[in-house]
Amino acid sequence: MTLGMIGVVYGVIRLYTGGQPKGSAAPAMRELVAGDTVFGIPGVWLWAGLGAIVLVLLRRTSFGWRLYAVGANREVARLSGVAVRPTLLTVYTLSGLFAGVGGLLLLGYTQSVFLRLADAYMLPTVAAVVVGGTALIGGVGGYLGTVLGAVLLTVLDSFLKILQIGGSGSDAPRQIVYGAVLLVLLSIYGRQRRLRS
Repeated sequence: MTLGMIGVVYGVIRLYTGGQPKGSAAPAMRELVAGDTVFGIPGVWLWAGLGAIVLVLLRRTSFGWRLYAVGANREVARLSGVAVRPTLLTVYTLSGLFAGVGGLLLLGYTQSVFLRLADAYMLPTVAAVVVGGTALIGGVGGYLGTVLGAVLLTVLDSFLKILQIGGSGSDAPRQIVYGAVLLVLLSIYGRQRRLRS
C-alpha cells in the first residue's frame, strides 16, 4: 500500500509541476533546521525529550500495549477487547504526521525542492528500524532500538566514506559494502531471535 501510494503521489506531483522543480525552502524553515535552538531549546535536547515521550507512550501506556498487541496479531487483539480499527487509524495518522514533519525538516536542511528528495533515505530508514530490532511483521521492537540502528548505520556510512571506498566518484563500491554489512547484521540478528525462541 505504501509503495502504491508513493507512485500515485509522485504521478500527481509530476502532473502538477510538469516535472520541473519549483521553489525553495522558506527562510523560517531554514532557520529552524540550521539554527542551534528550536524555540530556545537546543535541538538535541528537544529530540531527546520527544524520544522519551515516544518511549513512554509505547512502553508505559495502554495505547502502547494495544499497539503491540495489534502488531503481533490483529485477530487475537480484537478477541482480547482491543479496538483494532481505531488503534490502526491513530497509528497511521501519527505516522503520517511524523513523516510530514520529517519531510519539512529535510526540506529545510536541503533548502531545495525536487521530486525524489528523500529517495536516498528510504531504504536506510527501513534498515535502521530492522537493525534496531523491530520485526517488519509487527509486534516486536521499539524506538530506542531504531535510534541505535540509525546511529550504527550512520557510523558505518561515515566509516566507508573515510576509507574512501568508491572514491573515484562512484558510490557503487560503497553501496555494495554497505549492503553486505547490512545483510550480515540482519542475518546475525535473525539467528539470535531463532535461538531465543
